[in-house]
Amino acid sequence: ARSWRLPFLASFVFHALLAVGLWQWLSGIAMPECREPTREQSFPEEDFGRDVATLDVDVPLPPSLRPKPVIPTVEAGPAPAIGPAHEVAPAVVNETAPPRAAETVAQPGNPGGTGAAGQPTTTFFDVPAHGQSVAYVIDRSASMGPNGRLALARRELRASLERLPPSAHFQVVAYNRHVETLGKELLPATAANRQAALRFVEDLAAEGGTDHAPALRQALRFEAEVIYFLTDADDLQPQMVRSLTALNQGHCAIHAIELTTVNRDKLTMPLHVLARENRGAYRAVGVE
Repeated sequence: ARSWRLPFLASFVFHALLAVGLWQWLSGIAMPECREPTREQSFPEEDFGRDVATLDVDVPLPPSLRPKPVIPTVEAGPAPAIGPAHEVAPAVVNETAPPRAAETVAQPGNPGGTGAAGQPTTTFFDVPAHGQSVAYVIDRSASMGPNGRLALARRELRASLERLPPSAHFQVVAYNRHVETLGKELLPATAANRQAALRFVEDLAAEGGTDHAPALRQALRFEAEVIYFLTDADDLQPQMVRSLTALNQGHCAIHAIELTTVNRDKLTMPLHVLARENRGAYRAVGVE
């Protein structure tokens, strides 16, 4: 029994090894060996980059990779000359327009007195004042800033104060929603008081809203013979005009000066009525 087992086992091992070698040989023919390419066999970087760049994909690049637009360089010319900040365009007034009822100026015969030989004591925006005491009510709200309106008011105030005789008295009332005055009473028109008034208005800034009534009431308390009321918009209410007229009782001439011409021909506007009912003149001044 043992005589046949040994040859059989040797034959089985031989045929098994033969089968394994045959399988490996057939596998090498059907699927060649895959080897990792060496550095020399790798794709060149420039070829790989060129292939990627030619891909037609609809994917936006991130901002850091987007090409920056080329902005042409333009040589700037010389900057235009700019005048001093305090310079403003001159006021444009319709000098050829015929006098209107609301523009009638209080005459020397009216109560309030005049300067020497019946001449006006001073003028403000070409509106004469017949009296020895003057109160200037100046709007300093934010709308007075554009087009140099507040700067124009300062310039006209300086000229008006210079015309006052030493015997005259004056006061300055500046307002937006709050009222500021140069003092608590009328001041003699001395050189020192005039300079103080100019410094007072020079420090004012155009800002805030507008409330006309408190400023006009404060001016009436000074009991001046003439009030110059300067604003850039006629937004008084009719009841306000009636209340101020009743408070004044004809004692003071109130001149209304509006730094716009949009209401010049509208005789029923409150500023027209205020001047007409209080022996004053209305004047529209266009500012460019």
